[in-house]
Amino acid sequence: TSYEYLVEAERNCPESDRRLKGDILLSISYTYQKIKDFDSAFKYLETARGLFVELDDTVSIARCANNKGLIYIAIPDNEEARKCFEESLRLNRLVGNRTGIAQNLNNMSFIDGDPITTIGQLKEAIAINESLGRTWVLGENYNNLGYQYRRAGNSAAALDALARARAYADMTNAQ
Repeated sequence: TSYEYLVEAERNCPESDRRLKGDILLSISYTYQKIKDFDSAFKYLETARGLFVELDDTVSIARCANNKGLIYIAIPDNEEARKCFEESLRLNRLVGNRTGIAQNLNNMSFIDGDPITTIGQLKEAIAINESLGRTWVLGENYNNLGYQYRRAGNSAAALDALARARAYADMTNAQ
């Protein structure tokens, strides 16, 4: 249903609203990624990215790099995903997009990298999200932190992080 609405939105989007068109194309890319049609996901993502480059919209270009990383996680190709997340993080830091920075740091936890490095990245994401009051995202951050502590062999810290994730999930009625 989402895909149908997005295709209709793309069809009805005024040509003059290139930013909206890029947002729609990026969303269509995400739907293709979810059904594992990676070729179509990349095609729509690159078209959206081209529009954002024309608009000189750094934040949206960073979103494209982040979403490309998520596609590579789904493939899976962790090395390509890492490159995409690092590029998105670089762009978000360049323009001071704190929400994007926190999102990139969280998404980097999906890569099977060094758990100690990933724990540091998640702690930075948590600090940013706490300062922005992003409660729902904090549940996800703490859940991912618990997983990384488990990978690092620190069961007590993992259980503490998972308890905090549960508390945030309860606060937001998340599943």
